[in-house]
Amino acid sequence: LQCSLQVSEHGDIGFLLLDGITSNTAMLMPIKAICNEMRKMGVFVLVDGAHCLQPTGIDVPSIGCHAWLANGHKWLCTPKGVAVLWVTDSSPINMRDLRSCVVSHGHGHGMASAFSWDGCRDYSALLSTSTVLQFWESIGEQRAVKYCRDLLQEAVNLLNERWNIHHPSLPRSSHMSLVRLPATISKLDSTMQTSDDAARLQNILHFEHRIEVPVKCIDGQLYVRISAQIYNCLDDYRNLADAVCSAIAD
Repeated sequence: LQCSLQVSEHGDIGFLLLDGITSNTAMLMPIKAICNEMRKMGVFVLVDGAHCLQPTGIDVPSIGCHAWLANGHKWLCTPKGVAVLWVTDSSPINMRDLRSCVVSHGHGHGMASAFSWDGCRDYSALLSTSTVLQFWESIGEQRAVKYCRDLLQEAVNLLNERWNIHHPSLPRSSHMSLVRLPATISKLDSTMQTSDDAARLQNILHFEHRIEVPVKCIDGQLYVRISAQIYNCLDDYRNLADAVCSAIAD
């Protein structure tokens, strides 16, 4: 952020794309603080909220960004194809320049018309959104968020204990976290791990143990990026712990 601010002071930045929660590292970004500084300098800020719709309960207008977008299938549990685009009227660029990639019947009749109807798309996913929102209301959104947050903490503790990891806890969001993997996994060839190693281990977990979890390589060290949703339970993470221990033993 500091480097960006220094460059922006010289007028070299006009647009900033910012993750609300990073996909690779599961970190909740200080987006309000960043947006506040960028707006002072006339920088257009677009926030990618792909992992933010349900976990953060975020009040989008209060963030201070100029545009915010997210998809619904990750955490809101809508079918794929559901997305949200929010744009403020206060912007350093002309909102008339914000256009849909598909030119259809709504072109030239305002942003809502241009984006809401774009040809031959199957709109059944969008039509299901009200039912999805009713589902979350029926179980209690805050109750769901608390369950996921508590489960994630239990899962992180369990995996660190099983894998004998004593590194400080990494910053994380309420529903996702990186957990460092044991330093030696014999199915991998080198002590300094790579993204190829991460992909190989992810395939081992998927095809040999029927576990779907992203494996990340950060600074030569492998991590799993675990998630907690209402359909998960602690046994899911016990199975993951066992699978990684099996990979080490083989």
